[in-house]
This record gives sequence, structure tokens and C-alpha cells, in this order.
Amino acid sequence: MLCGCILNIPSISLAVPSQLNTPVIAEANNASSASTSFTISGGTNRILIIRVYGWNDPSAWTTSSCTYNSVGLTKLIETQFSTFTTSLWILINPSTGSNTATCTFSTSVDEGGIIINSYQDVHQTTATGTGVAGTGTSTAPTVNCSSASDELVIDLLTSWGTGSVTIGSGQTMEFEDNYSPGNRESAWGSSETGSGTTTMSWTLTNGNEWIETCLPLKPVSGGGPSLKLYWGD
Repeated sequence: MLCGCILNIPSISLAVPSQLNTPVIAEANNASSASTSFTISGGTNRILIIRVYGWNDPSAWTTSSCTYNSVGLTKLIETQFSTFTTSLWILINPSTGSNTATCTFSTSVDEGGIIINSYQDVHQTTATGTGVAGTGTSTAPTVNCSSASDELVIDLLTSWGTGSVTIGSGQTMEFEDNYSPGNRESAWGSSETGSGTTTMSWTLTNGNEWIETCLPLKPVSGGGPSLKLYWGD
């Protein structure tokens, strides 16, 4: 006779994706592209994210392409509001070392720029969840992303004007770009460990037009619940 036995296999503890290198900003002033050098070092399961923002009067515009080390990135989400445009681009497993990042626009942009950043411990097949964007003219930009506790949610806020901003609770500031000359079109970015619904929010003093976008980054592999196996006679 065999004895009944239970084998308990615990769930796997995952590393939440995290920022790898210091972000770099390249501004565009009456230009149809923006370009800068960016260095990726260390880490495993890396991705590159380029956030694009800008303003062009009198018409909206789009980002035609972004490359890193001459390798094309994939556009995940692009949002237009009034004469403003933002977009988020991704490259899985980018080259390490110092390489050139370039984004090309559909027309010459009055004011704007690109922010290049890298992250580690990110799934190399399904790197992101669904990006969400919101727009408005209030002093409280807010957007909600569906995510999980082992994910990292990043965001991009752009707004018109020189007023100050206050970052939302639980968010960690990644960069701030007060566009020069003029300090008129500005951008900020942050990150926060995910939950069922992760709210990315800011407080503005100027109440001008804004676009707020969030994107969850997924960990290397799924953990899931414990698994119990039973066998007996």
C-alpha cells in the first residue's frame, strides 16, 4: 500500500522591474528630429523606453520613427491633444554601451524633446501591459493603469506653462524637463510599483492643457500561487 503524500511547491518571488541607467533628455527646438547618446550598462533582461513629447502650432504632429544604435523601436501608444503630442516607444534587449538614440517627427516641432531610459528585470517577450492616456485642462492630471504587484508602472506627463508640479503619492520621480528656451512646454516622468489598478497623478499650478500616459512593465516570469500535488494508493 502506498501512503498519500502532498508535495507543496511554493510560488516564485519575482523581481519587480526597475530603472537601470540615468535617463537622458534631448530637446527639439523648431526641429523635425531629436537625437542624443545614451549608455546602457549592467543589468539583465533589459528594455529601452523612449518618451516623446512636444507642441507644434498650428497643427498636431506624430512621431514617425525612433531608433537606438540604428535599430528601430516599436511605438506602443501615441496621444494627440490640441497641438500637443506624446508617445512611448520600446526596444527589447537593446545593445549595451554608448549608442545614439534618434526620433524623427512628421513635421518640424516648435518645442519638445525625447527622454531615453532603460529598465531591467523586464519580460523579454511580453514586456508591457496596456498603456493608457488621459488629457485635460485641469490642475490634476490623473490616469489609471491595470497592473499587478510585481509590475512597475511608468508614466509621462507633459503640460504647457512654467508652473510647478507636485508628484503623486507613491510615485518616484525619474526626470523633469522644463523646456528651454522659454520653459513653456515641459515634461515629467515617474514610476511606481503596480497594484490591481495603479493611479499615476500629479498636481499642476497652471491648469493648462496636459497629456498624462501610463504604461506597466512586466517582470521576467509569472509567479502564481503555490502548487500542491497528491498521490496515494
